[in-house]
Amino acid sequence: MAMAAPMSPLPPTVADRDAEIAALQTAFDEYIASSRELEDELDAELAKMQEKLSESSGANAALIAQLESLNPQLSQLERALSETKTKLESESTARRQAELAQDE
Repeated sequence: MAMAAPMSPLPPTVADRDAEIAALQTAFDEYIASSRELEDELDAELAKMQEKLSESSGANAALIAQLESLNPQLSQLERALSETKTKLESESTARRQAELAQDE
């Protein structure tokens, strides 16, 4: 009985290796290109968000300044309201006393 020679696949040729390398290089170049596009998009989005943040920070600072300028006015109005309430109570008491004195 003669033994059949085992069938082994042919080793890759230089042309096969060159084709594989070319395919890998193409895939790598596409990856680099898409990565750059994505990076550019992210940079543009970041710039937009930084601009919005800057605008929001400016608006926030303006609102803080408005609030700080309104605080003294608010305190003054609260004092005036308190004084007016005290005056009303005092005058209401005086009126009741005057009415009681008139009834007597």
